[in-house]
Amino acid sequence: MIQSAETQPLIRDTTSVAPHRRFAYFCEAICSTFVGIQPERSNNRQFDARFSAHDLGVGQLASIHAPGHRAARDGAMLRRTPDDSVFLNFLPDAAFDCQIGDATHHVPAGTPRVIDNAAAFALHFAPNDRLRLYSLRLPRDRLPPKRKIDALNRQLAHGPGGQFLAAQFRLAALACDSGDSAAIRATGHALVALLEALETGADAPVADVALMKLWAAQHLSDPALGAVMIAGHFRVSPRTVQDRFRRDGTSVGRWVQDRRLRAAWDALRDPAQRFRPVARIALECGFASVAHFNRAFRARFDMAPSQARHLF
Repeated sequence: MIQSAETQPLIRDTTSVAPHRRFAYFCEAICSTFVGIQPERSNNRQFDARFSAHDLGVGQLASIHAPGHRAARDGAMLRRTPDDSVFLNFLPDAAFDCQIGDATHHVPAGTPRVIDNAAAFALHFAPNDRLRLYSLRLPRDRLPPKRKIDALNRQLAHGPGGQFLAAQFRLAALACDSGDSAAIRATGHALVALLEALETGADAPVADVALMKLWAAQHLSDPALGAVMIAGHFRVSPRTVQDRFRRDGTSVGRWVQDRRLRAAWDALRDPAQRFRPVARIALECGFASVAHFNRAFRARFDMAPSQARHLF
């Protein structure tokens, strides 16, 4: 059942119970959100997990941090606990396999995937890795007919709209991890709106400069970051990327260098990094040449990088 708007977030941590009870406690905790889905352990290691579910009014946004395992919904569970919800699942840093009938679909890390809870399926997560799963649960009427879910998943996997939704999901994941209820509701509702735009074919800013900048900011450490790399990720031409940045009053090269310099400034001013070599900071901020970094830093801040550490 979808929670009412007044319901408080459901938060459960298995470390609050005895080790031999932790997996069973985890299964009990998630059953109200992941209806009729049975987790299965991949090994006998201690099952330390955390689960949260937040009401959005239109659905729920849930998160699971747990050891890798298998989760399945079979024919018996379909008959015993019928449910017509759908899930939009997202693992930001791990791939997983989704088995439906005889077909197994490999879902790369950072790719949203729609799961139909009215059909049998099995999800396989890497057994030796920690799982970070974020899941948006919605009633059936917020998504297209069942026959169109496969098409929607292809769009999420291969179309630029999937990249836009993945970027928004990363923000929702940050909100879930922070526990900020206002941020969770805002990012959750944005996910719903973006998903509905994809379903209806409405125009969505899938190549918007804000999205390009959001993605580029996560790849500043790569010296190859530029218009070509951004274009390859969003499946547009480098000219399109350059045009988007130009309309925003800057260029790709100028924006990337400015963000790298700001990141380097923050690192140099961070007391926790005061003993780290300047050259190491420069390289980790994406500068292929320390000499170029020194020149750019002096031109931007009118001082040498080493001087920035002594400012108060």
